[in-house]
Amino acid sequence: MKLIELFQACEFDEVMSVITEMFPGTRRFRAPLKQAYLILLETEPVPSDKSIHYRVMTDDANDDASMGAADADFEGTWAECLGRNVLKDDEVDLSDLEIAANCLVNLCFISEYPRKFENAYRQLLK
Repeated sequence: MKLIELFQACEFDEVMSVITEMFPGTRRFRAPLKQAYLILLETEPVPSDKSIHYRVMTDDANDDASMGAADADFEGTWAECLGRNVLKDDEVDLSDLEIAANCLVNLCFISEYPRKFENAYRQLLK
């Protein structure tokens, strides 16, 4: 499934609910995150052979493991990321909604956002 299709299959309120569960205290960022979500839904995806790959990631220094995608999977513009396939390894126990929430946050902080998101981005940094 392409990232744009994942976002189109979810409602923002559902995604925001997951974000507030994943990152306590983020309810105050609802407005800029909603703006990002709406901009993403309006953005024409650029076809891509790259993917956003969710897998179990280990931190050898701490013997910790978590499920996620590498930051490098989100490098590029929002349009480029929207055209990427979202892949999930079998051992990854994340729902599509949880992946959409994680992708939204990562796009806001890692990817190259469009100029019209600049003010909202500044709000996320407060």
